[in-house]
Amino acid sequence: MPYLTEWEAKAVEKWQHSLQQNPVVSFIKKKISEYPEEFLNELCFQMNRAVCDYGQENKINSMGTTAAILAFGEDQVYSCNLGDSRIYRVSPEGQIHQLSLDHVLGGGRFGKPPLTQYLGIPEESMGLEPTITAQEAVIGTRYLICSDGITDMLTDSEIAAVLAREVPVAETAELLVEQALQKGGRDNITVILCELAEQEQNWFRKLLSYFL
Repeated sequence: MPYLTEWEAKAVEKWQHSLQQNPVVSFIKKKISEYPEEFLNELCFQMNRAVCDYGQENKINSMGTTAAILAFGEDQVYSCNLGDSRIYRVSPEGQIHQLSLDHVLGGGRFGKPPLTQYLGIPEESMGLEPTITAQEAVIGTRYLICSDGITDMLTDSEIAAVLAREVPVAETAELLVEQALQKGGRDNITVILCELAEQEQNWFRKLLSYFL
């Protein structure tokens, strides 16, 4: 059975406390709670500049990437995206809703449509316009961030059917990947899945008391 010595337990507790008191963590929490859209817009701007700078420094032309972000406030969940990587919300009742907006040109009748928004856009050529939405945080809701390796292979209804199953989050993510691969898996697959759950009171001290 795993165990922690008294010294190790105190060290972990001290780390937990220092993380909670970390000024960077505190600053981010405050910005998300008080100025979520401003924070997410600034985050996208800084990431875009970092990608552009890297491309220039390494003489890489047309370097870019999509972005899909979830930020959790006290009672709100904020989504932010650039490009065609998607963010979905699945209610406890199993209803699926796409929170992100596909930033693409045209309908892709003759292949993959080009992106109109992404990280790596030179500031002098086009302004960033991330799509930001806010929704109430509801226990039991699942949020999915995924690349087009999932959405090109599976329909929204197929994704919703997997997410609505009463199986653990990790297993659900594996099922999504398996189904996309079975359909052909024509592109790289990225999946991030989370579920809002009640936080137990004093969970950390309960964990420590188990080991001591």
